[in-house]
Amino acid sequence: MPVMDGFEFLEEATSTPELNLSQTKIYVTTSSVLPKDKEKVAAYPIAGFIPKPLNQNILKEILG
Repeated sequence: MPVMDGFEFLEEATSTPELNLSQTKIYVTTSSVLPKDKEKVAAYPIAGFIPKPLNQNILKEILG
């Protein structure tokens, strides 16, 4: 993302009460397989962690 990275987005989104994310599912997609990145993401209320390249079957499952 040109303005902020994914971690900055997660921090901003989860610390802004006006967004009311209680009904919003956030999935993280990344090409990183580093354990430290997975641990960092796990600190946020996300619905899932999807490694790239994206799998069509996983996307169908998520989108229902």
